[in-house]
Amino acid sequence: MTEANTTGPGGAVKVAGNSALSRDQILNASDLETTFVDSKEWGGRVYIRELTATDRSRFDEAFYTARQSIEQEAGGRSARGKRRHRPAAKVTTSVEIHAARIKTLLVYLSVCDESGKRLFDDDRDLEKLGTKSSKAIKEIYEASARFNGIAEEDDETEDAAGE
Repeated sequence: MTEANTTGPGGAVKVAGNSALSRDQILNASDLETTFVDSKEWGGRVYIRELTATDRSRFDEAFYTARQSIEQEAGGRSARGKRRHRPAAKVTTSVEIHAARIKTLLVYLSVCDESGKRLFDDDRDLEKLGTKSSKAIKEIYEASARFNGIAEEDDETEDAAGE
């Protein structure tokens, strides 16, 4: 048995007893949650928000690019196809550099004001964040990773790097 679709309040389409959202309702929905971290390192409250789909894609791309680089540096092949063996110290340094960049990127993408508006929106801000205390960045990164469901993926990268 089929039900007829009807239009409800605000242009929403009623489908089988449920109200289907319109384009405008979806695009205008306030759907990003925020929370805060009391930062010991920065001496105050830092708000973080859920990543937008675009920001999450940017983070995921950077994450997987870093992971591939780490795997290649740990024993991948050179451009000529020859097997490379990098000294452990060089690979460890590379892993640390990639991890610091990933952590800084997540802080850059997720720190916001109380209303949820991103504080950092210029790539120069990303560079400047890279000069801040690693303990502060780690503190905010960990909170944002948990809030955005990223913490498990970070563990996978460390496993791939052999840590």
